[in-house]
Amino acid sequence: MNKFLILALILFPLCFCDVSAQDNVDTLQSVKIPVKQFLCKKWLSSSYTEDGKKGNDLFMFIEFQNNGKYVYIEDDNPIKDDTWAEYGTWEIVNDNILIFDKGTEDEDRMNIVTIDDKTLNVNYNFNKVLMNITFIPGNFK
Repeated sequence: MNKFLILALILFPLCFCDVSAQDNVDTLQSVKIPVKQFLCKKWLSSSYTEDGKKGNDLFMFIEFQNNGKYVYIEDDNPIKDDTWAEYGTWEIVNDNILIFDKGTEDEDRMNIVTIDDKTLNVNYNFNKVLMNITFIPGNFK
């Protein structure tokens, strides 16, 4: 009888530990920050690869605005001003596909690999070349 009592005293608290751990996981999943909230800021490229090889110097700036508009600047030299800025619309699908200028002849897509408040990493196909681009928060000025 004592063996059963000791076993019950050991196993009973473990049941509560498992339930409370599951509650914590559910709580964390329920407060997941939407991807759009991470995206809506100004991003500067920090590195990129072309088909897995480090790319040449290419500087990119993109600002995702809450109203579904974007500003994009690309240059071979560090960006000094917005002379070559492109403007358009953007939307996100399934929290991982960015669609730019949907329904126009300029429509384009990027796949989000990872995103958080400090890094945006995307894959982009350009003329059959797979580019992987990492952005960090920042402005070109």
